[in-house]
Amino acid sequence: MGMKFLMIADKLELSDELKAEIVKIHENNRKKIIRIKADIEILRIDKKAAMRVHDFKLQKKINEQISAKNLKMKNNRVEVHEQVWNKLSKEQQEKADKFMREHHSRPMQKRCQ
Repeated sequence: MGMKFLMIADKLELSDELKAEIVKIHENNRKKIIRIKADIEILRIDKKAAMRVHDFKLQKKINEQISAKNLKMKNNRVEVHEQVWNKLSKEQQEKADKFMREHHSRPMQKRCQ
């Protein structure tokens, strides 16, 4: 996990067990994303082949498949957020909300100091 997670985990006072569960959720999601991105790359190769032979119908179909894969990645992000959120207690959720509001409301230059 990245530094952001470690910083938030520290602020939320997560147990080692809960940290491990959250890390596992993120690891599983990363594996899914890698597979989806690989599928998208394969579809792009197929699309280029369809373009070479001017198969416009196939190009459109592949575009739809790529869009569906991109949507799947976006929805996976939401699902991961939901899974992690549901692991937190109400108190931890409130702390997380507060932390995120404070973190996202500061200008970038102040965050990087």
